[in-house]
Amino acid sequence: MERVIEVPQKAVGKAIGKGGDSIKRIRNETGARVEVDQSTKEQGFSRFVVTAPHMDQVERAVEQLNEIIRSCESCDFLRPGDTERRVPLPEDKVGDVIGPRACVLDELKRRSGCRMDVVVKVPVGEMKYARIVGPPEAVGFLFSLTATG
Repeated sequence: MERVIEVPQKAVGKAIGKGGDSIKRIRNETGARVEVDQSTKEQGFSRFVVTAPHMDQVERAVEQLNEIIRSCESCDFLRPGDTERRVPLPEDKVGDVIGPRACVLDELKRRSGCRMDVVVKVPVGEMKYARIVGPPEAVGFLFSLTATG
């Protein structure tokens, strides 16, 4: 059994671990083998190939990798005193929030003073979302704008 996971470059170091510790831990806990293909790193991600004799082993290893990826999503985004909110985005609304050449996204950030991005690489079955980070009152303002319209 095999699955290939695209891991954002900012999470690759943590997913591998110092001296391969994270990969070794995943292998010890799940029985799955994890190999890293960094030939796509210039595209912003590396491929982690997860293999095991049984699909449940593969799925457990993939879930552990996804937890590492999620833990890195805010690594370079949060500052002291910031809060973070996520706005689920149905597939047909992602383009509306980003806008042509990101003009809507840029305007939302300008009006609110928040940092915001749209996360479109999510595990299969999960909804894409807008991530809003900044001072709590500004995040609340931007959340209300994006959640209602």
